[in-house]
Amino acid sequence: MHLSLLDNYNNKFTPTMLYRGEVRKFLDMIYLKVNDPYTPTSFFSTTKEPDGVIPFLKNIQTLADDEVNVLYEIQHTEPLVGAKISDLLKDDQQEVLFWPKTEFIITNIKYIDDNKSFTVQMNTANIEQHEWDNYLYALF
Repeated sequence: MHLSLLDNYNNKFTPTMLYRGEVRKFLDMIYLKVNDPYTPTSFFSTTKEPDGVIPFLKNIQTLADDEVNVLYEIQHTEPLVGAKISDLLKDDQQEVLFWPKTEFIITNIKYIDDNKSFTVQMNTANIEQHEWDNYLYALF
């Protein structure tokens, strides 16, 4: 959270496209709707590198009958959510970490039955400084 604040106050934030890949249950995904919020309950790690998500997806032959690959494409437009953690970790993964209960807005959903995959496009939801402060205080 401190990294998010630092980028915001130093005007170092640049809107960026981020990616995340994971395997989910098909039934978890069919309830998502365009223009609805999506709010993960745990930390949500992303990368600027589209190929960086491949290790988190399964080959179609190894997916269980009720599983699908999910690619999230996230337009990171809000400086107060998400923190660039690669500089801190001193790695080259170009990771941005979103804390639990970060709200995203779903802008598009595509499902391809042939390869059992969803692409979920989202934007970071706008958040005002006072909302961010309230969220921070609620964590303690």
